[in-house]
Amino acid sequence: RLPSHGTRLINSALRRAVLDPCDHRPWLDVAAARERQGMLEARINHIESRMIRFDIIDIDTLQSERAVFGATVTLEDIETGEQKTYTLLGPDEADHTKGTISIESPVGRAILGKEEGDEISVQVPKGRVDYELLSIVFNGTAGLK
Repeated sequence: RLPSHGTRLINSALRRAVLDPCDHRPWLDVAAARERQGMLEARINHIESRMIRFDIIDIDTLQSERAVFGATVTLEDIETGEQKTYTLLGPDEADHTKGTISIESPVGRAILGKEEGDEISVQVPKGRVDYELLSIVFNGTAGLK
């Protein structure tokens, strides 16, 4: 279950420790490798526990007049006129630096189910921001590249 890179890392640290039992530095490598192994196994367990609840959605086939998972939406800040475009994805796929946001984020939750022309009010760290939903398009996986 542990990725092969993690297994190689631990085996390498153990080999170094056995080759020179007087040198205590390799044992620090072993401790670090075991800690890394524990973190990797915890991450694997987390992902596996969530996978049983996943539904696979082919975003290349989605169409709707409402903002739903997989939609690319353009919002305009009503006060400043600044426009932002986001693709709505799940929390594991979302990366705001790549223009995707989670449907579970405050902005994502506020957008879900809305139609073009709707006004959306979102509480963000700097305060309440009001947006107009300008457009909803479905670019599918091509829009994620």
